[in-house]
Parts: sequence; structure tokens; C-alpha cells
Amino acid sequence: MDLTLWGALAVIVYVLQLLLIRWVLLLKKRQAAASVAWIFAIIRLPVRGGVLFLLFGVNLVERGAARKQQASRAIARYLPTLSEY
Repeated sequence: MDLTLWGALAVIVYVLQLLLIRWVLLLKKRQAAASVAWIFAIIRLPVRGGVLFLLFGVNLVERGAARKQQASRAIARYLPTLSEY
């Protein structure tokens, strides 16, 4: 590969990193330490850090919490209330 192709690839990776960092900072409501850790991973491991964020950092906890809350509501409908006793 010649030098211009490597340069274009580097620019594309850099822009993708900036977009991922923007997503981590602005769109995700998470603890500050977690955001800093993900940004550090994205910067220090340019391609792998972004892939790791997309695999593990996106909505896993939020989805699990929503699923757990939905299950609690479904169970609560069938449990008797204290006012019945």
C-alpha cells in the first residue's frame, strides 16, 4: 500500500474515534469514571477500543435493568397487596 492510502485510513480511523468519543461523552448517561475509562480505551487502542466499546459499552447495563424492572412489575401484579390482609 502506498503512503496516501495509509494516510486516508489513518484519517478515517481518527474520525471514527472522534465520533465514538462524542457518543461516550454526550449521549451516554453514565458515571464519569466509566466515561473516562472508555475514552482512554478508545484512544489507547484505536481500533480495538472502539470495537470493545461497541460490544460491551452500549446499553448492556441499561437493557438488563429495564428487563429486571419489567419482570418485577409482571410479578407484582400477581402478588397480594398488604391492604388485602
